Amino acid sequence: MKSKEPVSIRAAKITGDSTIKAAKIGAKGAIIAAIIIALASLIKMQNKNTENPEIVIESFENSIQDSNNFTIPSILPDIEKFHPQEAYNHNSNAKKLLDRIISMNDKDIQVTIDMVINELDKSHEIDDEFGETYYFYGVAYYKKGDYYVAINDFSKAVTAYNDSLYHFDKSESFYSHISNTYFDKGKTYIALGDVYLKRDSEKSKDCYQKAIDCFKSSLIAKYGFPENVYFAIGNIYYKLEDYQSAIENYSSALETANDKNKPTRKEIFFCRSETYFMLGTKNFINKDFDIALNYFIKSTEDNNENYNSHFEIAKTYCSLERWQEAVKKFDFILEHAPSDFNLEFVRINRNFAYSMIK
Repeated sequence: MKSKEPVSIRAAKITGDSTIKAAKIGAKGAIIAAIIIALASLIKMQNKNTENPEIVIESFENSIQDSNNFTIPSILPDIEKFHPQEAYNHNSNAKKLLDRIISMNDKDIQVTIDMVINELDKSHEIDDEFGETYYFYGVAYYKKGDYYVAINDFSKAVTAYNDSLYHFDKSESFYSHISNTYFDKGKTYIALGDVYLKRDSEKSKDCYQKAIDCFKSSLIAKYGFPENVYFAIGNIYYKLEDYQSAIENYSSALETANDKNKPTRKEIFFCRSETYFMLGTKNFINKDFDIALNYFIKSTEDNNENYNSHFEIAKTYCSLERWQEAVKKFDFILEHAPSDFNLEFVRINRNFAYSMIK
């Protein structure tokens, strides 16, 4: 994956070589220079296409208001307005088709994706520098890869995911919503890493690392839902068994998540609970029982229905010879755990702990 450049340098490349000199004196200076040069360029373009250049000027005034948070997407949307309307129409048709794809088990999924790609091909024939087209290509091939995974055709899945990454790479050069590109590119690398997971561990790790890089780039580019980014990074670290890094990112996800978005928050808490459980298990195996107990307790604080963690708390109390606390925890499990939990095994351990009290 090509290296990510500072925003100031990338903004300079969009507007011309002369801005690169300004970029060397600092990001803010380059940003202002990039805006001035881009403004001049856009006014020329606007004069060719419309009699109302004030629209462009007003847009750039809005972009300049907070130069410290200036990002490339503030420049590009105006440039994209000059793409032919017919290309927009084909992309709109493609997006509507993509929105209809809900389940990878849909028997019509392959036909629908082919229809999406057909619309995008038409858009590409009209304008081969339309970033939105490349972005939708990336999404379409990503979904195609998911479809092949669903039917266990992993060879075609790898090809589709690589086609997706190729188009996301192209999208980076033209598309205004670059944070979306980085985020969806990261998702594609995860999917590819999952395919390689049981086939080539090194390739899998490489894909996961590239996914992390993409997600970090999406944060820099001000992706609109940072909790989803941190959550995705946390999941990758969990797969890599770097549980401490996973915890850090799950915690960041919870800090940035909208309180009203309860389903998302619940899912994050659930995954952090599982991660604390894994850290507790590692320490229990190493006979660091006090540390293990702390992690198991944190696990239940995030998800009180994690009965595996409750059971491990009881076991740890036994290892620490805290028998009364162990019995109390075993009783809690017997009272609240679902019937498919191994309750008989809980009873055996509970009776042993109770006998030790006597």
